[in-house]
Amino acid sequence: MVVNIILILMVIGIVVALIIVRRKPQAGGGQAGPRTQRPAAPPTRAAPAVQKAPQSRPAPIRTAGLNRAQQPVYPQQPAAPQPVYPQQQQPIYPEPQQPVYPQQPAVPYGVGPDPCAQVAASSMAPAPGKVSQLVVEVAGGPDAGRRFLLVQGDNHLGRAQGNHVRLSDPSVSSSHAILRVAGSSATIFDNASTNGAHVNGEKVFEPRTLRSGDQILVGKTVLLFRSEG
Repeated sequence: MVVNIILILMVIGIVVALIIVRRKPQAGGGQAGPRTQRPAAPPTRAAPAVQKAPQSRPAPIRTAGLNRAQQPVYPQQPAAPQPVYPQQQQPIYPEPQQPVYPQQPAVPYGVGPDPCAQVAASSMAPAPGKVSQLVVEVAGGPDAGRRFLLVQGDNHLGRAQGNHVRLSDPSVSSSHAILRVAGSSATIFDNASTNGAHVNGEKVFEPRTLRSGDQILVGKTVLLFRSEG
């Protein structure tokens, strides 16, 4: 294509040159003499066009007439293995065990004094400390008939072991109330019990001084406070 452009430009140049020569006036007299014919330029030979070598294309593979056995089999690429991550094991925590409390034997309500002499004797045993002349008697409830001598200081009342006034009534809290003795007087405190403490039918919200003959209700047990002095 470049050679063809060059040939066209050369032909155009020759034609322009011939036109210019013919129009140029002849020298002397101002009249144009006979024009001298110039020898014609030798014809130029066109350069042979460069032929591009044909690009070789792969012949199509015909598989129409081939059976399955003759068709080419390409190897399949193996799939990349997936990474395997170890599973984290969840820690196993031991379940907390619930404490087992010993059950108190059920005693029918209002059956009278406890027939067990050992229990009656233990109820009269004073706690460590100076014994006062104040007594608490169980007038109603599972422990009816039992008497408890109060000592100077705090006398804990409840269902748990270690209480000076220990009751078997299941409606009584483990540490239900405190009977504080100072000399010949006693004051009752409710120890944040479930069912509360009542004196002569009135619920105890703050420390209350007891008088001889007062009735104390804790749970379903009725206590009678007395002074033997």
